[in-house]
Amino acid sequence: MSHTVFFTRDAVRDLDAIRDYLLDHGGVDGAIEEIDRLQKRIKRLHVHPERGHVPRELHASGLQDIREIIEKPYRILYRVTGTQVFVLLVAHERRDMQTLLQRRLLRG
Repeated sequence: MSHTVFFTRDAVRDLDAIRDYLLDHGGVDGAIEEIDRLQKRIKRLHVHPERGHVPRELHASGLQDIREIIEKPYRILYRVTGTQVFVLLVAHERRDMQTLLQRRLLRG
């Protein structure tokens, strides 16, 4: 079954922030290549979104419908609803994920 992948506003802002950081620290070619690599990985979710796993920070929260894939060094969190995949967050693996998730996903 094919799914449709959507980016939330937060996920778009995450990708924009990653791009801006890479532009400032690595140049145009590196930024374009990295964002392209991330977007390709995310778009592949349309085929098998269930391949992702529940992030370790969410095991005790009851949010078992949120999944994660890794595209080193980034973590990509998403929710599958029927035939739709909603990308919720794209963050560097060194970010304080617990705090980020509390602000972003658990804000009620």
